[in-house]
Amino acid sequence: MSLDEQSNLEKARIAWGDDLPDYIAVLATRCDETTQRAAGRIVGFPSSTVSKLINRKYGARYDELEIQIRRTLMNVPVACPTFGEIPLASCFNIRRQKPERLDMAERNFASACARCPLNSDIKKKGNNYAAI
Repeated sequence: MSLDEQSNLEKARIAWGDDLPDYIAVLATRCDETTQRAAGRIVGFPSSTVSKLINRKYGARYDELEIQIRRTLMNVPVACPTFGEIPLASCFNIRRQKPERLDMAERNFASACARCPLNSDIKKKGNNYAAI
């Protein structure tokens, strides 16, 4: 079977081996169900980035891309220190909204985000980012 005939998931398994992250497997599966271009539109990446991720050839940090895939395709729950378990999409969307667009409850939520250890928008000591 040529490389062009392989599914995206097969390509990811070959490129990543035993280190294949679950979020890359989910992305590759979505590409197999649709196309790389369609999956890229959902997650907000060009199809070239999707291809590089699947083939483990992306030359920069993966953390923000991982968050975006988990937020859009997997919608994983996160343990918000203020509100308990919430969808990652809610966490991400509210903390990145402009304050004037938020209602009172969302403002309270967003103000808690500024101190949240899960907030990947805040640089941590040692130039590391939070887990999400």
